Amino acid sequence: SSIRLRSQTQRSIGFNHLERAENEDTQRATTNSQNSAPLRLVGRCISKRMSFLTPQRRRWVILVLIFSAIVLNYFDRQIVSILKPTLKGEFHLDDRGYAWLINVFTVCYASMYPMAGWLVDRFGARHMMLIGILAWSGACLGAGLTRAFAVFASFRGLLGLAEPIAFPSQLRVVTIWFPGSLRATANSLSVAGSSIGAIIAPP
Repeated sequence: SSIRLRSQTQRSIGFNHLERAENEDTQRATTNSQNSAPLRLVGRCISKRMSFLTPQRRRWVILVLIFSAIVLNYFDRQIVSILKPTLKGEFHLDDRGYAWLINVFTVCYASMYPMAGWLVDRFGARHMMLIGILAWSGACLGAGLTRAFAVFASFRGLLGLAEPIAFPSQLRVVTIWFPGSLRATANSLSVAGSSIGAIIAPP
């Protein structure tokens, strides 16, 4: 009888441990469900946004960004022509000195064009476009802050090295994101940014 009583006691203890473990698992599952509810809500919102921004819509958003970058590209390029009288007075330049300043940009721009296409093919349009925008924005900012002609000319040279990246990047993006039936339209819309930038640059 003592053996039977001992076995019943052990069985009762085992049942209590099992019931306690089941209760703990139930509480843990309830807590995890409550904690994951906000995550599920966030995931649902992200999926709705992603479903709204389909590849067909996303490519036009990308095209608008490229158009804006090319507008800034040509706007920055026209600044020296607009500020010609100011620059000649600030740096005491004659026509020859001003022509030399223009040639620094032109030579760097023409030299960089073939290399820009290779860089875009090698590293991708997204990375190179970002680097190009940061580089020519920094060149314009540095040129505006400097008071020495040599440093100013160096920043203009940097601008000439950075700006050619825009057009190979634009062409590659249009080729990847747009089908043949829309490729010419997308290309003409993005390249139109060069004319818009030249138009809005004069004061």
